[in-house]
Amino acid sequence: MIHFTSRKEKRYWILVSIVIIAISFVLFLGRPVLDVLNNQTIQAVIFVTAMVFTGISIFTHGLPSNHLYMNITIWIGLSAVFILSFLRLGITERSHLIEYSILTLFVFMAMQERLKDKKNVLQIGGFSLLITIPLGIIDESIQFFLPSRVFDINDIIFNTLTSLFTIIGLLIMRRFKNKTQNSGKN
Repeated sequence: MIHFTSRKEKRYWILVSIVIIAISFVLFLGRPVLDVLNNQTIQAVIFVTAMVFTGISIFTHGLPSNHLYMNITIWIGLSAVFILSFLRLGITERSHLIEYSILTLFVFMAMQERLKDKKNVLQIGGFSLLITIPLGIIDESIQFFLPSRVFDINDIIFNTLTSLFTIIGLLIMRRFKNKTQNSGKN
């Protein structure tokens, strides 16, 4: 049985699982969906929408702790992943950016909840990377065995860099959040 430190942590891990399922599901979709989405204008609109959702999701995570902001973060982030799941069939590198940013954000939130007694955010970021990087490797490795997909080491590097930059961004935002909260107390 899996032990969670709180209901909140369990909820975050469920969200991580949903994102992983969304990323994996697209691996098995084929040409019919790609043909429908072959229009560059449609792809651009979907991509920009997902990028805006990702930005809002990451920004709301950096706002002062509030249940409403957390829900906004979660739903907008999930929306970005599902919107992009269709583009992954054609413009994978850009969709990886959003998918792995949201995945990393949710893993970070889960690890933050699990390790909330520990104040070391670098430790939380490190554990988050230890989870998301192997997921990116597994995602790409599955494609080696699928006839309609191609294994590409560059995608593994891209997934890793996306996770790393997301963690760096989250750590910077957390530091800024802590500074503003501490300056408000003085």
